[in-house]
Amino acid sequence: RPSYSHQTDQMFIGDDSFCAATSCCHLSSARSCCCRLRRNAKLIKGTTTELSAVQFAAVGATVANFYKTSPFTAGFITASTRAAIADSIAQRLDVCNDEFDMKRCCAMVLYSGVILGLCCELMFNHIFPVIFAGETNPLVLAVKMALFDVFINAPLIWLPPAYIVQALAYRFPKREAIQRYITDVKQNGLLKKYWSL
Repeated sequence: RPSYSHQTDQMFIGDDSFCAATSCCHLSSARSCCCRLRRNAKLIKGTTTELSAVQFAAVGATVANFYKTSPFTAGFITASTRAAIADSIAQRLDVCNDEFDMKRCCAMVLYSGVILGLCCELMFNHIFPVIFAGETNPLVLAVKMALFDVFINAPLIWLPPAYIVQALAYRFPKREAIQRYITDVKQNGLLKKYWSL
């Protein structure tokens, strides 16, 4: 930071003593100007920090309002974005894959956006409150919802669409996709693996 010497009127770097001196006001105009600039810089820095906090709060409020007023759109965007990021990382870490599989990533995005975004919003925030409206005990309600989700939602709603989306992405018949699902359930223990997670 620049300052000037009394004797030589030469600039020195890093000397802060002149700003604390009481004689600063009657020193050369260059020194007074430097003091004012430094004070203004501190004011600007404080104002910038305050503006950043206000802007951050405004963005947070906007996002919260978006999730509240548009839950289905927000659910789709959130789930599909997470799926795209997760699958991209998984493919990058997979040593067996030499090239990025765009079809696989699109299938993950479509499945996650529709099923985990839209359907989960519909099920947990719109259908479950109607189905379990009479239950007042929180513990019993949680158990009932968990059992319903595991034994009804999983085999009928959450898992089959994954096979259908894969069929759409890789262009094989949907009947074959359903058959693969049934085979995985009966012979490969798909539901047991799902329930063990």
